[in-house]
Amino acid sequence: MDQQGNFEFTYKKWRTSFLRNTLIGACILGLIALIPSLATNDPIYQTIYIFLYLIVLSITFLPLNENIKAGVLVALLYFVAIAGITDTGIRGDARLFMLGAITLASLLFSWRAGWVMFVIGILTYLFLGWLILTGRFEIASKSADPGALPGWASNITSMLMLSILVINGIRLSQSEYESSEKRARSFFGALSAERTNLEQRIQERTQVLDKRTSQLQAVADVGKSITSYRNLSELLQQATRLIHENFGYYHVGIFLLDERKEYAVLTATNSEGGRAMLERGHFLKVGETGIVGFAAGNLQARIALDVGADAVYFNNPDLPKTRSEMALPLVASGQILGVLDVQSTESRAFNEDDVSTLQIL
Repeated sequence: MDQQGNFEFTYKKWRTSFLRNTLIGACILGLIALIPSLATNDPIYQTIYIFLYLIVLSITFLPLNENIKAGVLVALLYFVAIAGITDTGIRGDARLFMLGAITLASLLFSWRAGWVMFVIGILTYLFLGWLILTGRFEIASKSADPGALPGWASNITSMLMLSILVINGIRLSQSEYESSEKRARSFFGALSAERTNLEQRIQERTQVLDKRTSQLQAVADVGKSITSYRNLSELLQQATRLIHENFGYYHVGIFLLDERKEYAVLTATNSEGGRAMLERGHFLKVGETGIVGFAAGNLQARIALDVGADAVYFNNPDLPKTRSEMALPLVASGQILGVLDVQSTESRAFNEDDVSTLQIL
């Protein structure tokens, strides 16, 4: 799981635990509050409270979606607050339940949901207060004082202030959590990218080392095989074949310089195109023609990673598949003897390690 998934899982786990514990607490405390209300309240309100408590039990123990459970719990607190206002007026515990609905809406959904619940709660208080104070609605409890306008105004104001404090506190906490989450995601994202980059570099380095080891083993095998040959022509021909087989190059050719060291003459090769060149006595001008001529004239290895873009490359129709080429001067006691020419069908097929490996030969 990625780091973003871990953060989301952590919040979801907290929300699940908080909702479950809140519902269990509501079942216990609701039962404690329900028992005395059955003995004192009007039958209508007794029925309402029993019905609401059954809903609490249902959403606690039935396998419902968590959003449904949270929404129903907030709605229950809201309706209990309404029932309290219509039962005892402003003097009861209705504002505590309304404040609870606002708080849970903020915690279980977001502080924006808390503001929505806050507006609904204030409008509900204003509307029911207007009905009760104007005599359009009579509270159920005959012994309770419905309250006067100053009392309603004072209670609504206190609930308003407490609600604002609660919502703003939750908003700041949630905003800080989101900011911390973003910073942590960014940090872990950068860390993950660095780890991936490091693993990639290690893998690339391992591949290079494996290739290097394989090449050195191939060099040893080639050297061991060709030492058994005493005839120079056979030795060179065998060398091109073994280099081709062990390194997988498309074309391998060995050029030897003529007596005057003016031309590099193709002497041995492995490819079909190379054999055609060999039959017609292919040669290149030292220091002038192609990569082979450059290597022979300058006593330096030359690599063409992209033959189409290399100005020195000699376009040979006998080797149409060539995409990259490497020429290594064959030097003994400071004297140029010839050139080892290898060609690949892949662009950028050679590097300095390949030069070092083949120079061992």
